[in-house]
Amino acid sequence: MDYLSFVENKKAEFLEDLKKILSYPSVNQEKSEGAPFGVEVRKCLDETLNIAKRMGFKTFVVNDAVGVVEYGDSEDYVGSLAHLDVVPAGEGWDSDPFVARIDGDKIYARGAIDDKGPAMASLYSLYAIKELGAKIGKKIRLLFGTNEEEGSNDMPLYLAKEKPPIYAFSPDAEFPVIHSEKGMVFVRVSWNFNQSTDGVIIEEITGGTKANVVPNKATVILKNADEKIVSEVIKKFESEKPFKWNVKYGKEISVECIGKSSHAAHPELGLNAIMGLIEFLSKLSLNSKIKSTIDWLAAYIDGETDGKKFGIFCEDKYGKLTFNVGIVNLKDNVFSLDINYRTPVTLDYDAINEKFVEIVEKAGAKVEFLLKDRPLFYPEDHFLVRTLLEVYRKYVKSNTPPLSIGGGTYSKHIPNTVSFGPLFEGEEDLCHQANEFAKISDLIKCSAIYAEALLKLSNC
Repeated sequence: MDYLSFVENKKAEFLEDLKKILSYPSVNQEKSEGAPFGVEVRKCLDETLNIAKRMGFKTFVVNDAVGVVEYGDSEDYVGSLAHLDVVPAGEGWDSDPFVARIDGDKIYARGAIDDKGPAMASLYSLYAIKELGAKIGKKIRLLFGTNEEEGSNDMPLYLAKEKPPIYAFSPDAEFPVIHSEKGMVFVRVSWNFNQSTDGVIIEEITGGTKANVVPNKATVILKNADEKIVSEVIKKFESEKPFKWNVKYGKEISVECIGKSSHAAHPELGLNAIMGLIEFLSKLSLNSKIKSTIDWLAAYIDGETDGKKFGIFCEDKYGKLTFNVGIVNLKDNVFSLDINYRTPVTLDYDAINEKFVEIVEKAGAKVEFLLKDRPLFYPEDHFLVRTLLEVYRKYVKSNTPPLSIGGGTYSKHIPNTVSFGPLFEGEEDLCHQANEFAKISDLIKCSAIYAEALLKLSNC
């Protein structure tokens, strides 16, 4: 059956539906009635299910957290797991991040590629299966989650009432197919300081939006700082480092460091503004106990993205550890960093975490783990991995083997699931960055690939 032609003929309808769900600023918020992860993401979920109802599908919501679109009536099911929550828009956009902008073959908006575009592609794949009358075996479910960016706390709520799929994929990574995902850690380290009243005082430090985003901006407010010294340090940095700086002089001096954001799965593609600011502060004459911590951070984290200086670097055949300082705060004498590091899939996850704790506790910090996800690993010859790879190669000429990634997806939280697309080989990835986009033609091709994959899994 020609799934690709079906979706291509529905392109105008597809784009209108996608624009609708892209318009919701579905960043996770405080819990409210009927919306455990915030009102906006619940509105986006309801809109998505309304689109599915229009297509003629049965829909329902599990524990107010996960939307289900269902086709078929068997007891067992196969499926797709996409998410409708997004990371904050951040700054640096050329247009409103929650008003979809189409320029040629690209659609720009927060969530275009992560993960609303792929979510709509999966919905249209099921629409194609239904409308073309393809014969299914096991029923097919599309799951639309609402908390993937904040730790996938929606999936346990789903599994509390529903059994897992026989086989499923998450359209939230890249092609050809993902057979393993690194271990994930979100951790907060903090120090308490009483700064001296003489010398340079740090009044406040702020920077970053999420631990899993390389921060593109960080700001410090200084008291008792010498304008000339600050100016000289900034000039030296401008000649030696790729950061940009905004400085406001006065009774207090405000220094803003500007870097480049990227997804923390690939921190080497960004430029960490927090660490740029830390290095700047290490050059000042800070007269308090915070100086030793600032100097330690500048020496042992610096701008590294692999934890070598810090002391937890490791790698296996599938990839290296990655390390990102995503959020910084200093207020009321409490100095904290939110860090996201990702561990190789076959190495000792617990041992790496123990080493991290040992290092930061020696530096006088308190450690609080915010999220711990163990690595996911399926052998490259696993039935699910092989099946999805075969479907992909039917549409794309490629000899690329299954991949291991640093990103974390729903695959870690729902049994019998791996990630599959949506990013095609060689395509630019602006996930979690300003001016995020998806190629419209790629989303349509994804729909065809996902239709064939769901049908093949349904009849296995």
